[in-house]
Amino acid sequence: MSHTGIRVGVALGSRPISHRIRRAASAVSERYFPAEPGPEAEPEHFATDCLPRLVIEPTMAGTGLFDGAWWPRSHDIETELPDLITAFAAHVGRIRRVAVDIAAWLDTPRLITVNGDVVRIGWLAASPGTISLSLGILDHRLLLVVPPETDASAAAAAMACAATTGNRTPAGELLGPVSSISPVSSVGPVSPVSSISSDR
Repeated sequence: MSHTGIRVGVALGSRPISHRIRRAASAVSERYFPAEPGPEAEPEHFATDCLPRLVIEPTMAGTGLFDGAWWPRSHDIETELPDLITAFAAHVGRIRRVAVDIAAWLDTPRLITVNGDVVRIGWLAASPGTISLSLGILDHRLLLVVPPETDASAAAAAMACAATTGNRTPAGELLGPVSSISPVSSVGPVSPVSSISSDR
């Protein structure tokens, strides 16, 4: 726990978690974040180059706009998403589907396999700079997504704010001008059935 009160990295809570997810998350956590990175942390203080940069809201009570923040290293969702799902699932349980801002990513597949589980991918309507991770039909967790090209100090500040309990600041305000930057997209077809709108 940092001095900001934000839990960083994989947190194994009291909720029942499958042995496979726990084992995969433990493998991640052994190489994960330092114990107490502050909001001013540089990239090397978040994690090694192969692990997701993730900050989780400590209570997971859903009282704020976001349940945490994620800073991917690239716009390649097939590379970035498996480690994020593994890390976040260790805290909340199995992730069954995700919804993304497809304009922020290059090719977006309909499905991805993570730790043996098939996870559906859809789009998150009218919510740039975010990703929704769903445990069930009515159980969605929303993360701020900081663009990969964001400088370290701006990324850390946005992540710390998004993961503060009760925060209501929207993604556009947290990310500022960098939120309008997106890759040259060659997005594959995504089923409308997979679309999820945030209700927060």
